Amino acid sequence: MTVENAEIALGFSVPTPAATATGSRRAIVAATIGNLLETYDFAVYGFFAIIIAHLFFPAEDQTVSLLLTVATFGVGFFMPGRSLQRRRSAGP
Repeated sequence: MTVENAEIALGFSVPTPAATATGSRRAIVAATIGNLLETYDFAVYGFFAIIIAHLFFPAEDQTVSLLLTVATFGVGFFMPGRSLQRRRSAGP
């Protein structure tokens, strides 16, 4: 049985090395762009932490407001949404 016959019988095609390399490059570029955007997001949040603390966590003590802002930043940094989605989709 040739590869072509197997492809027809099984209903799928075997990817060629060129297609696999193109898919790998595309995945690497997409992952790089995603990481850059996430890094930019965290950098902007960190840069504006004092302003965010004042606007979103008003408290009598400015230190408490800033600590709440940094805690929110930490939760987003150490517990990204992707890991929560993976755990939820795995299911019991």
